[in-house]
Amino acid sequence: MKPSISIVCATIDSPQVILDFVRRIDGALATVHDQLSVEVLIIDQCCSDAIGQRVSAKHAEVRHFCSSIRGLSLNRNIGIRESRNEWIAFLDSDCSVSVDYFLVFLDWLRLTADVSMLVGRILSSEKQVPILRHWSATSFFMNQLDIWKFSTSVNCIYKRSAIHFFDEKLGIGAQYGSCEDVDFALSVVGLKFFTPELVVFHPEMSFSSLSDAKMYNYSRGFGALCRKRVVPLGLIVFIASIASKFVHALLMRISWKQFFISTQGKISGFLYLS
Repeated sequence: MKPSISIVCATIDSPQVILDFVRRIDGALATVHDQLSVEVLIIDQCCSDAIGQRVSAKHAEVRHFCSSIRGLSLNRNIGIRESRNEWIAFLDSDCSVSVDYFLVFLDWLRLTADVSMLVGRILSSEKQVPILRHWSATSFFMNQLDIWKFSTSVNCIYKRSAIHFFDEKLGIGAQYGSCEDVDFALSVVGLKFFTPELVVFHPEMSFSSLSDAKMYNYSRGFGALCRKRVVPLGLIVFIASIASKFVHALLMRISWKQFFISTQGKISGFLYLS
């Protein structure tokens, strides 16, 4: 039996954005469709009937689900429950994958059969340069600190039998507005492996460009994660993050206002996680 993967996309985007996403994924499947079984699950929080009627793909089965409740973690959990394949990945509707994304996945699957989580890089959709992290140029087995540093929701592929569910208190639209992805990755059972060859493209993002409200909510999610995962690394990561932002403010890479907003958010999440 050939390997199988479910691509879950929980989205509030317009029908055209979702259709374009499906076409991009399907295009990347063209060279491996006879080697890999793929389903794409669209968890549509705008409940657009046009999506279910218009989505089509040559190389993947596309299933459309209407969700009346907002929340990234909650709707990704719907995707987990509905998924039917051996592996699972979570992509945003504004993401795309490299032409060889699925080929890289298959190659590493053959080499590292015992791995439960494969992690790759994120590059800018616009300039195709590394964003969000300082990505390693070499492959390696990941420890707990590496998961804190390198895992995001869109650059990982998980073995379905090794995962649990997203914490629905964390993530966009939830009580604490981020870090559901790191929390999810930390709960995966088994070996984790990073390879720079696995590439996802995402629109550029900048901490300094966030609105005050988003910065506070994202930081609050980070604080909540550190409290939830306080042992063994949460407290250390929490303190290091505040210290790092302090240095960035001193060097004028961010404003002092941004430093205080992010720090207040982190402390709020850390103290009031319930």
